[in-house]
Amino acid sequence: MTEVTFAVARDVAWVDAEAAGGTGAHVFLAKLPDGPPRVLSGPAWAIWMALAETAGSVDQIVTVTSELTGQDPEGIRSDIESFLARLLTEGLAVRSGRP
Repeated sequence: MTEVTFAVARDVAWVDAEAAGGTGAHVFLAKLPDGPPRVLSGPAWAIWMALAETAGSVDQIVTVTSELTGQDPEGIRSDIESFLARLLTEGLAVRSGRP
């Protein structure tokens, strides 16, 4: 059985506000070439950063998100799974492998 992994879609441009010299936990992203710009903040920012950093399994994304937020991994797992499903539906993330 192959592990399912998630990653940022190749046609998504994004920048972390802090990495760009700004302040606060925000990420700005858009699906290229003409997707609407979006801003993710708070928990959505943390999940996105974990996705971008790990490009891995749900377990890996949960672990990194937990480290970023200081929350219990099992307490945030279902929210992360729901957010990943939304990102997949909107074409902002991709999934590979099979459960």
